[in-house]
Amino acid sequence: MPWTDRRPRQQRGYDKHWLRLRVEILKRDHGLCQFGLAMSPPRYHKATEVHHVRIPVGQPGHDDPDNLVSTCHACHDRATMAARGAKPKPRYDRNGYRISDDA
Repeated sequence: MPWTDRRPRQQRGYDKHWLRLRVEILKRDHGLCQFGLAMSPPRYHKATEVHHVRIPVGQPGHDDPDNLVSTCHACHDRATMAARGAKPKPRYDRNGYRISDDA
């Protein structure tokens, strides 16, 4: 999902502090996507991004470690779209069957 804010990352709140915190969160979650682990059955995806769960960027408390989870790119896109009220695109497995997002 392309973002619409093209300002440099530092102006969007992603400074050196954020980069250090991001690494800490990825280590805390053992480099695994927490949304994938919450599925049934669990899916083990490598986490490459960190998602703000309840408090969005720019609001007080957004960088609290309890508000951050490690995610893979696909899960982060779905979570961001859901937070913005957008309907996610359907996903399909390698056999062409639709994957339910209800898990």
